[in-house]
Amino acid sequence: MNRRNFFNGMIRVLKNINTLLFLVMIIAVLLQIADRHFLPTEFTWTVEASRYLFVIIVFWGTVIAFYEREHIIINSLLNRLPKKMIPYTRLITNLNLAIFIFIALNGGIKMAKVTWNVHAGSLEIFGIKRGYLYGLIIVGMLIFSLVVLNDTIDQIKKILQANINGCHDSDGEYR
Repeated sequence: MNRRNFFNGMIRVLKNINTLLFLVMIIAVLLQIADRHFLPTEFTWTVEASRYLFVIIVFWGTVIAFYEREHIIINSLLNRLPKKMIPYTRLITNLNLAIFIFIALNGGIKMAKVTWNVHAGSLEIFGIKRGYLYGLIIVGMLIFSLVVLNDTIDQIKKILQANINGCHDSDGEYR
């Protein structure tokens, strides 16, 4: 299995998990609405569950968006740079992302250790501990680090290939 197939498969699995989490979040929100207006019982866990699910969906969705290059980008400056500079700017972006990932991982690990046995508020009825939720963010950041490393390798290859060949793709652009 080559690197591209591995990452495509990993992102496909992450999309499916994120879709499932999104559906669970929608159900939790609908239960909140029904609980407030129609049901005699109280689902105290739905607010907290939807909040945690939203955070996890955003963290994992960021990985998907970065891999598929669908994240929001202001490229007015990039469009003014020579095409040969694009891989260098992506390397700088990846370095900044690596710093963010390191900070998020470090904070996530510290918080997971501190809260591993702490009940997650109203989610206690499901046996969920707060540390588990931080663990999911750690997993997302580890996957993100692999995706950023993969992109960094691709950008370095493009720079080296352009330096060796002295040319770009057939259309004159870096990809």
